[in-house]
Amino acid sequence: MCEDRVEQKDDCLCELVSFRMNHMTKTALHALEHENILPVKEITNYFPMTTTLISQPLGGNRTSLKQVAASPGMDDGKLLTCLEQVASAMEYLHSKRIIHCDLQCNYIYINSGHKCPEVMAKVGRWGRAVCLPHPGTDDNLFEPYVRKVMPADAAKWAAPEVRNDGLYSRASDVFSFGIVIWEALTAQLTNLHMFKPLKPFHSLNFREVLKFTELGNIPGDFGFPKLARLIECMKACWNHNPTKRPAFSAILEVIKAEKPTARDCKAARLAAMPSTADTEDYDSVYFSSEAAEEDSYSHIYSTVAESDPDLPQAEDNVSGHGDVPQVQLLAEKALYFCKQDKWGQMVNEFEEKRGIDRSPATIKETDWYIDTGINWH
Repeated sequence: MCEDRVEQKDDCLCELVSFRMNHMTKTALHALEHENILPVKEITNYFPMTTTLISQPLGGNRTSLKQVAASPGMDDGKLLTCLEQVASAMEYLHSKRIIHCDLQCNYIYINSGHKCPEVMAKVGRWGRAVCLPHPGTDDNLFEPYVRKVMPADAAKWAAPEVRNDGLYSRASDVFSFGIVIWEALTAQLTNLHMFKPLKPFHSLNFREVLKFTELGNIPGDFGFPKLARLIECMKACWNHNPTKRPAFSAILEVIKAEKPTARDCKAARLAAMPSTADTEDYDSVYFSSEAAEEDSYSHIYSTVAESDPDLPQAEDNVSGHGDVPQVQLLAEKALYFCKQDKWGQMVNEFEEKRGIDRSPATIKETDWYIDTGINWH
């Protein structure tokens, strides 16, 4: 069993991994230079089988893609930009003969806050990375491969050959990226959305994830018609034959081709929204009062209902508060949802049809009111 620790400390990403990283991999990681890669500052091996890694400062990239994708402010355009940057980083990584071996949304760091005009993603968490003996070709991403122990918490993102035999390759990174797409697309869904074609990733265990990626009778777009090409790319990444998965160069082209569609959809949605609210639609929903300005709130409570003589009346025994201002009831036509309004008519018709009595229940006198200064009669 392999257990790692990853945490943010002193504005850096600190990792403790339970295996000894070789010199070739350490040298390759130190040499990485890409705007979407979180650089490594320090790598230290400890006896017998432990390695620690400390990254360069995170700066503004402190929030994971898992958190950002779940926020309401994340739209398709921003999500595609993040995925494009991650795919670009992974393409660069593979060109340097390095495989990540633990790609997931939790280890992709996004700049957040109002001071960041453009979204920027950085791939981190290099404790499981491995430098391959040779770069291989895009025709067969499975060669070369390495055999190593899979971390227990990486099963949901791991390719079948990794779960079964511990075989890591560029193809296993591609499979994990397909899972990252799924994870990001469904981050805002809850357990109530389990009926959707693309189920919420965070609500499934690794066995359910594996079973879901094996299904072949799911609608082509998984319920995301505006991102149909991205969904097809995601399913291609899930191919259980690692030699048939697409390279990141091909994935990058698909994401770039999808971005204009997302932009057009957003522009059309914004154009369809009215620039100003039509106040005439809300003429029946308003309050007016002739009371003094300092009493402007009290008239709201006067519009709830007319005083009912059958109800018990309260007498205030507390003195020293001065005279309570008298508030005029609104005219019937100005009442909130009055009977003259269409909504009020619908409510009244529904109540009459169902036999619902709107009259409030009579409050009975009890000893509970003794300490409130109120006598009921």
